[in-house]
Amino acid sequence: MTESTLSVGDAAKAAGVTTRTLRYYEQLGLLHPTHRTDGGTRRYSLDDVARVARIRRLQEILGHDLARIAVVLGAEDRLGEIRTAWHAGDDAEQRRVLLDEAVAINDGLRAELASRRAALDTFAAELETKARRYRAEARRLNASHR
Repeated sequence: MTESTLSVGDAAKAAGVTTRTLRYYEQLGLLHPTHRTDGGTRRYSLDDVARVARIRRLQEILGHDLARIAVVLGAEDRLGEIRTAWHAGDDAEQRRVLLDEAVAINDGLRAELASRRAALDTFAAELETKARRYRAEARRLNASHR
């Protein structure tokens, strides 16, 4: 199994983070090494490296709030489980239950994003108001020096 997995150093390098970051993500429950050797050495798959990239992307989008990122990752993980269950069966009632859950999870993520967007829009509007005041003051000062 170790042939198809990466050491913590190689995984960190591939993900563009430090080994400390990988261990911290594991401590927070954001990342779980695919395998541990009998000696306890962490081994990471390419999927683990991709998950680190996803965490980093979510940090760009959501900020560095790792608790919020954990919620998003948990929702995405559950959606993956639902997708697997969907494809594994053909019972219409079970698929309805799965679909209802997927819709609820997606709606929750969308609501969270809408809330964040509203907060960012408010902040942007505050900055624009300040910019207009600064530009008006600059025009006033320039006019008085002519």
